[in-house]
Amino acid sequence: MRFLIGGDLVLDEEVLEGSNNREVLAEVLKYKEDNGVDLLVANLEAPITKSNNATKKSGPAIKQKPSEVDRMKGVDLVTLSNNHMYDYGDEGLRDTLEALDAGGISSCGVLNKNSFYGEYIYPCDEGCVYFISVSEQEFNYSKTDEGIASLSVLSVYDAIGKIKAKDEASLIVVVVHGGVEFSKVPSPSLRETCRVIASFGASLVVCHHSHVVSAIESYNGVPIAYSLGNFLFEKKKAPQGWNVGLLLDVKVDFSCGVLEVYPLLVERNPESGVLAFLGETASVKALDELENLKLIVSNDELYYDAWLTESKSRFESYFSKLVSPVLFSGLGFAFEKLKLSKYFLFDKSLYYKLNLIRNQSHRDVIVSGLEREYEKRNK
Repeated sequence: MRFLIGGDLVLDEEVLEGSNNREVLAEVLKYKEDNGVDLLVANLEAPITKSNNATKKSGPAIKQKPSEVDRMKGVDLVTLSNNHMYDYGDEGLRDTLEALDAGGISSCGVLNKNSFYGEYIYPCDEGCVYFISVSEQEFNYSKTDEGIASLSVLSVYDAIGKIKAKDEASLIVVVVHGGVEFSKVPSPSLRETCRVIASFGASLVVCHHSHVVSAIESYNGVPIAYSLGNFLFEKKKAPQGWNVGLLLDVKVDFSCGVLEVYPLLVERNPESGVLAFLGETASVKALDELENLKLIVSNDELYYDAWLTESKSRFESYFSKLVSPVLFSGLGFAFEKLKLSKYFLFDKSLYYKLNLIRNQSHRDVIVSGLEREYEKRNK
């Protein structure tokens, strides 16, 4: 069995204005056919719905038109557990599932009574490949029993254990939607979580959300891809790195229970809109960068130095949103430029803020209080 797995997928035909080419996946689909690939997997980053009942949240609410399903043909499986799938609530999720079903596209990442944790099963003669899709929590949850599968380490552990008990020869791919946007360095919690999931018995751990490509490491023999970037996210004014993605070509060997992973680089041409494989020179450069990132992620000293630099560059902007009662354009920039956090962090205040955020039980009190206020305002 062989499959391709990529990052975020969002189609918006309006972005293709001026181009007559609507078969934007043609080159990848040709590779799939020529190489006998059984399954093409991507992360459906936005619901497919006509609903206008957007969820009230900190970031943008995005969606895709039902007509875009036609342009997704050739994609066999989509992961649905991500931070945008609930942008239009239960209605948007229901519409998405109906649209995918009508288009013949399978999905995973939505809890239901017939699964361990919303997994998708691809049966083979030698065994089965299970795909589990989970995501860090933002505004992507439901009060029903059939909502999005969240990134609960215990739930993933339980699901892997039950799958292994049912089908010992199975191979399990865990897809995690998480990390810091536009960061090539995985956060400490994401790095630790992925390694723990690998230790639980996953055969491959794959991440996306950051919209840029990050390292692939082997942890105790289990490949971990910390960010595939975008697979195909059609956007008019794309930031740097937005149009380049990592597509993993994965060969399954049930005889020894391993997955062979080959990284391929793809890029969306902003003029034609077509997704194509990077040329040799660009691919070599990109793969060299991935190798360097792998060395950093695999070495604790190098990793923590890199994360310190990364987090330091974002702290003022993040902190401004925590302490300012009113948010406005340029607030984060002002904090960064003037280093304003120091005026909110006198000794005792610093100690309390750090303890309330760092301590899990104290953080639960803060989160529960904020959630109650959110629910009260959005009944």
